[in-house]
Amino acid sequence: MRSTTILAFDYGLSQIGVAIGNTVTKTARPLYLVTATQGKPDWPSIEQLIDEWQPLKLVVGAPVNHEGVDNTMLSHCERFARQLEGRFGLKVTMVDESYSSKEAKSLASTEGHSSDYKDAPIDHYAAAIFLSDFLADT
Repeated sequence: MRSTTILAFDYGLSQIGVAIGNTVTKTARPLYLVTATQGKPDWPSIEQLIDEWQPLKLVVGAPVNHEGVDNTMLSHCERFARQLEGRFGLKVTMVDESYSSKEAKSLASTEGHSSDYKDAPIDHYAAAIFLSDFLADT
């Protein structure tokens, strides 16, 4: 089986967590936090990550719309996924990111992370969690 690198993005309006995974080892790890300003990603930083890691596929976490609630964040995530695909010409898969932030907080605390998530975000941990789930299912 050929090894494929995948980058995952946990999109947010002020930061985007990035994780990296591998299809052979089926492992993922937190990689980086990219800043966003009012929802606009730091595209040069994302381009640098894609150039450095040369992924063949991208994954974007999307909040599932539970109980018919309007989910504005889902629209933002879908737009971000389309922009990634258009800018970099890579296949983008949307995956359910439900509960990944809760799991990320638990994982980060076991690694000694302070509980101040505003000053020390953990979005890249959340990206690693939903990327791990994606890899396990492929």
